[in-house]
Amino acid sequence: TVTSIFKLHSEMALAIVKEIQANLSPEEETRLTVARDVNPAAYEQFLRGERASYLQSETGFREAQEHYTRAIEIDPEYAAPYASLGMAVASTSVWGWSDPRENSDEAKALIEKSLALDPNNSYALTATGWIALGYDYDWDRARAYFLKSVGLNPGDSFAHHGLSWSLLLAGRYEEGIREATIAMEIDPFNPSALDALADAYSMSSQYENAIVQRTRILEIFPDHAGTLQDLSEDYLCAGEYEKALAAYRRLLAVRGVDADTGLAAVLAYAGEEDEARRLLETETARSEVEFVSAIHMAFAYVALDESDPALTWLERAYEQRSFRMVPLDTWFAPLFTSIYDEPRFQAILDKMNFPEREDTN
Repeated sequence: TVTSIFKLHSEMALAIVKEIQANLSPEEETRLTVARDVNPAAYEQFLRGERASYLQSETGFREAQEHYTRAIEIDPEYAAPYASLGMAVASTSVWGWSDPRENSDEAKALIEKSLALDPNNSYALTATGWIALGYDYDWDRARAYFLKSVGLNPGDSFAHHGLSWSLLLAGRYEEGIREATIAMEIDPFNPSALDALADAYSMSSQYENAIVQRTRILEIFPDHAGTLQDLSEDYLCAGEYEKALAAYRRLLAVRGVDADTGLAAVLAYAGEEDEARRLLETETARSEVEFVSAIHMAFAYVALDESDPALTWLERAYEQRSFRMVPLDTWFAPLFTSIYDEPRFQAILDKMNFPEREDTN
């Protein structure tokens, strides 16, 4: 039954708590062991939404939104689908397909509704942490929510993934990698959880390890769009430009898209300057009437050694609240070496107000 499934998940969570030596109060331990009765049809729709979200593709997130919405219609008091629907809405911006400023209010409202229904549900706490990290650039608030979520539900791989990012931004690399490993071990059949470890390697400048991990993911999930995009960016940071271009062309084939700003960036790094400039002209014109990913435009202009437009687009990426601004000074640091000392770049870093590096392990 659905209730027994929830109880099994709770038992697994308690086992993980003991494994990582987390400290739970008696009240928190009781909360984990108590299963809420959920309408089976609503739970089925929720699980279908989770599976679709794992794809990290435009069609996957649209399908996920449909399933979460059905779950809510079936059981309006079921908190988790509201939070996951909020994340599915926000995730289209994470990957550069929509303007974060246009969907952040909807995403936040859905997550707040989830918290209102159940202030201690880990889905909403984790989602709040990711919004704080990826949209608000509020590092302390993000870490606080991830820690609370992990404390209440140590079996939430997405919370461990978020906590990993939070630790890595603060220079706590060993701890960040450890949290990413926990996320992967909790949910070993979820490509997003497997990606957590690759992200940790990328953010600690271990690009070759990241590439190996993402390649392993693609052996299991060959059309996973999120992994393909991340792999292309890892290759860029590692200076393997032809491989970056190949990975990105594979991504476009999966998405069914001929070109976008990301392609302009990898073309520029791969030495295809004329084609990159033609695409940049097209994307610049398109940006006058619809959303384009400014961070990838910045990548392209840096590769073309044109610092002024690179910085202009980077400033726009900050205004867009691009998720890919979050690893600007970690994962993507090699891409901006040539303009790092520019006053405008330093001003952007000041506005991001990244946490101080707590250690360099």
